[in-house]
Amino acid sequence: MIVPRRRLAGLVLAGLIAALALPPPAAHARARATLIQGIIVKVRDGDTLQMLTDAGQRIEVRLNAIDAPEKASNKGGRGQPQAERARVNLAQLSLRRRATLHRTTMDRYGRHVGMLAVDTSEGEVDAGWWQLRTGFAWIYPRYLDEIPLRLRSTYRDAQAQAREELLGVWVDANPTPPWEWRRRQAARPL
Repeated sequence: MIVPRRRLAGLVLAGLIAALALPPPAAHARARATLIQGIIVKVRDGDTLQMLTDAGQRIEVRLNAIDAPEKASNKGGRGQPQAERARVNLAQLSLRRRATLHRTTMDRYGRHVGMLAVDTSEGEVDAGWWQLRTGFAWIYPRYLDEIPLRLRSTYRDAQAQAREELLGVWVDANPTPPWEWRRRQAARPL
């Protein structure tokens, strides 16, 4: 397993606390969020999943305010270290489980972007928080303002704890955030 069993219970409990920080449906509705429920049927990478909604529609979901290591491209390019482990970590939390997406927007790729609360045996766990706390994502500063104010500090604390404990990407002394990695890849000659 990516997360040792003895630490899993504590992490799930902290994830429950993060999920409790999600605004209630009525408050989220005022913020123009849409609640979508379903089952997670595929995990594409460390921040993108596919959900089969209760209405029978397959949708792509992008976790808001985090960025996970980039996987290898279909064009034969190399991915970032820890990309596959980030995908597996998210799959361990969410695959074949019920979840509620607090969708706030659609991105340019047609993905539903928002906060994803995954139903676990211990209660709901915020998938973005989970990836940060286990060290398999960075806070994405460009989109941090899109999540509720009270969650920003929860996300910052989760990332800081993972970094302090040298989890996931933080095993490297100076890991490259995905947005910088993508910029460098775009600048490389073909």
